[in-house]
Amino acid sequence: MKGTLLLVVLLIFSSCEMSVEQDIRYIEHLLDVELKDGYQIKNKQYDFTIGDSIKSFDIVFDDSTFDLFFYEVESIFIPIDKTLIDKKNLDYYKNFDFGDTRVHFSINLKEKTLHYTYADL
Repeated sequence: MKGTLLLVVLLIFSSCEMSVEQDIRYIEHLLDVELKDGYQIKNKQYDFTIGDSIKSFDIVFDDSTFDLFFYEVESIFIPIDKTLIDKKNLDYYKNFDFGDTRVHFSINLKEKTLHYTYADL
C-alpha cells in the first residue's frame, strides 16, 4: 500500500514537470520563425490556480543564433521607451491578446534573451 501511494505521488510530481516543447512550437507559429539549436531554456515558472494558469520562461540564445532570430523578428516587435519603465534591461516587446489568453514576449539585447509568458485567464 505504501509503495503504491509513493508511486502515485511520484507520477503526479513527474507529470507536473513543465514541458516547453509545445510552447516552443507555439512561439514559432506566433512569430513565424523556426527555433533550432543554439538556445537554452531558463527561469521556468508555472503558476496554476482554479481557472487560471500562467507559464513563463526565458529562451537564452547563443550569439549567432540570436542575431539570426532578431533579424527575423525585429520588424514585428515594438521598441521600449526606456524613459517610461523602471526595468532598463528590456529592449523590445510584443503582446498577443486572444480574449482569455494572453501571450507576452520581451527581448533583452544585452543578454540575448526572449522572455515568454503565456497567461490563460
